[in-house]
Amino acid sequence: MIKAEPSPKTRPPRITVDRITISNTTFDLPEDALVILTGPNNSGKKQALKDLYGLILGDGSPQKVVKDAVIKAHFTVEEITQYIEDTFPRAINANSIQLLGYGCSKSNLVHTTSGRNLMGLAKVFAHYADTKSRLLEVEPPDAFDRRRASPEHPIQRVFASEALEKKVSALFRAAFKMDLIPHKASGPRYRCM
Repeated sequence: MIKAEPSPKTRPPRITVDRITISNTTFDLPEDALVILTGPNNSGKKQALKDLYGLILGDGSPQKVVKDAVIKAHFTVEEITQYIEDTFPRAINANSIQLLGYGCSKSNLVHTTSGRNLMGLAKVFAHYADTKSRLLEVEPPDAFDRRRASPEHPIQRVFASEALEKKVSALFRAAFKMDLIPHKASGPRYRCM
């Protein structure tokens, strides 16, 4: 079950997993916890992530390892709408939101914050990367015209926002002691604009 509560104004909209039950053991997780799953091959790490993703999507998929989770959406309809409009101005039209290659009708936002599930908006907050999609993620994305198109690949989000580029570069510098400088005309093909 997903519960909605307003987020502090200093943070962007987000979701958290406050409690998770794996097999017969329940774990309470602090809001800013970093959780690392470890274990031998075929012990259920990947399935646990897949199960959790299914719970976030609310798609009714069968759970094999994660038996339950308390997931909170920390935003109101107004906050998530304003955040998307500010961050991705071309993502919203009269009736729907098209963001990062995923779509959601505006009416679904009401259901999202009323605690049903995240529906189409779930993919803004969570992504389950199977082997094929992990390999595709390391391929350079096509160049895109940030004046006319919304980003579809995570690195394109960095291309589209100088503030995000600076933030990601600072985090990269802190972790690896070098700057991250996105090549804005990268990709397997360059489209003339």
